[in-house]
Amino acid sequence: MILSSPKSNSGLLLLIVILFSCGDHTTKNDVVPVAPSEFHATALSSNRVYLSWQDNSTDETGFDIYRRPLELVFWTKVVRLPFNIETFVDSTAADSTAYMYYVSAFNAAGSSEPSNYSTVTTPSIGHAPEIPFDQIPWNGADTVAINTMLSWRCSDPDGDTLVFDVKLGFNQYPEVIRQNWPDTTLYMTLLRPDTTYYWQVIAIDPHNHRVASPIWHFRTLSPGHPPNVPINPVPFNGVDSISLNPTMSWSCTDIDGDTLVYDIKFSTSFIPALIHQNWPDTSFSMTGLQQNTVYYWQVIAIDRYNHHTPSPVWWFRTITTIK
Repeated sequence: MILSSPKSNSGLLLLIVILFSCGDHTTKNDVVPVAPSEFHATALSSNRVYLSWQDNSTDETGFDIYRRPLELVFWTKVVRLPFNIETFVDSTAADSTAYMYYVSAFNAAGSSEPSNYSTVTTPSIGHAPEIPFDQIPWNGADTVAINTMLSWRCSDPDGDTLVFDVKLGFNQYPEVIRQNWPDTTLYMTLLRPDTTYYWQVIAIDPHNHRVASPIWHFRTLSPGHPPNVPINPVPFNGVDSISLNPTMSWSCTDIDGDTLVYDIKFSTSFIPALIHQNWPDTSFSMTGLQQNTVYYWQVIAIDRYNHHTPSPVWWFRTITTIK
C-alpha cells in the first residue's frame, strides 16, 4: 500500500484546477441572444402604437425594434432599447397607415433572429377629402386649345385646407407635374396640337389623407390655318366727309371654316389703339367723333387656335361742317 502525503494530494488538486481552467469554455456574450417571442402591436391612437414581447434570453445587451409600412419593402429601425425591456410605445407612427413590426435582441456577438411579425393599422384623424370633380376641360373634350386652363372642384368635410398633386401625360398612367399645388386651377401652355392628354388630380389634407379623381382625358385642336386678311372696309380707305357717328364694317373668311372674333383698333394716330377685344361681329359703331378729323382703324381676325391676322391700317376723314 502506497500512502500519499497531504502535500502530494495538494499538488494533484492544483493540477486538476489548472487543467479545468485551461479547457474550452464560452463567456456570456459569445453567442447571439435567443429571439424574443409573443410580439404584439396595438394601436393606441392615430400616431401611437403599443409594442410588447417576451424576453427569451438572459445575455442580451438590448433590443432593436423595426417597422415598415405594408406597401413598402424596406425596414426602418424605430428605436434601440436596453436589456430586460419588454414593452415600448412608438409615438412616431402616421395616422391611417398599416404597419408591420418586429423586435430582435442583440449583444456583442450579434443580433438574434427576428421575433414573430405583428401588423397594426393606425386610426385616421378626421375625414378624407371628397373626390375632385367638375373638371375643365370636360372628360372627352376634343377641341381644347394648346394653351388652356385646367380646373376642378374639391371640398373637405372637416374644412381642412387642401393641396393637390396634378398628373398629366400621354397615356392612362399620367405623371406628376405639380406636387402640393395650392389652387384648383393650373394654366398649361404649349401643349401638343392634335394630341390626347390624360390627367388626374389627387386631393391631400393636412393629415395626409389622399383621394384621387378619376383619370380624365381631352384632345387638343389641330393646328389649322390662320384667318384670311380682313378686306372691304367701310368707310372705304381714304374717303372724306364721313359721319361723326359711323358704322365701320369689313369682311373676313377662314379656310378651315372657323368662327372668328376680332380685336378692333381706332384712334387719331397712325398706330391706332386697341378699343375692343374678341368682338364677335364684322361691324362696329362709333359715336361722337370730331369734325374734320382723320381717324385710323384696323381689325385683327382671331380663330379658335389663337391665330391672329391683322388688316391694313385704314383711314377716313370726318365731315367738315354739320348742316
